Amino acid sequence: MLVQEVTSKYTGRVTFVTENFGASKLAEKFGVKGYPAVFVDDVLVAAPREFGYFGEVEGTGRYAPWRSAASQEKFKSDLIRMIDLILAGKKDVVAREHTTTAASQEITALPEVKLSDLSGRPLTSPAASSSSNSGPPGARRAAPLSSGSAS
Repeated sequence: MLVQEVTSKYTGRVTFVTENFGASKLAEKFGVKGYPAVFVDDVLVAAPREFGYFGEVEGTGRYAPWRSAASQEKFKSDLIRMIDLILAGKKDVVAREHTTTAASQEITALPEVKLSDLSGRPLTSPAASSSSNSGPPGARRAAPLSSGSAS
């Protein structure tokens, strides 16, 4: 593992720790719900999305594609820099550079979509129609699908 390789060069000054993200206070604090996630001290310096996981297009994420030697070298270089900054007492610099939490990268809402039924009448989402009745005349709300017989 690259993190272990990097931390082994700081004998006596840096300790590699692995945690189950489901039981990790740091993962909870930063909203990390997957792995890998890398923390230096208590600063999230690499979230899962940065490694190109979550089914994104090949090459997305700071260290993607992860199998590329160049991406792994970039990660090692960044990790060494972050460790060196924290050891030099510059944790604030690391924290400023890595202010994004994993939770802030999650999709929190679906985008607004305009759809029509087979007759061409506009459909609106339940959230849109419940928030106001000022939609276009004749607008209908899309009903949720159910697993019963249709009447």
